[in-house]
Amino acid sequence: MTTAVWDADVMITIDADLQDDPDKIPEMIEQYKNGCEIVYGVRSNRQTDS
Repeated sequence: MTTAVWDADVMITIDADLQDDPDKIPEMIEQYKNGCEIVYGVRSNRQTDS
C-alpha cells in the first residue's frame, strides 16, 4: 500500500472553509524550493473571521 507520506515530496494543507488563501500556495512552494523544510502562513488581518 502506498500513501502520500511516502510518495510525495511536498504536502500542502489548507482549511476546508478556504480561510487560507490558495493563491499563496505557489509562493509557499517557492520557499520550499529555496531550501525551507517547513513553510507556513500567518494571517496579517483577521477582521473577516466569524
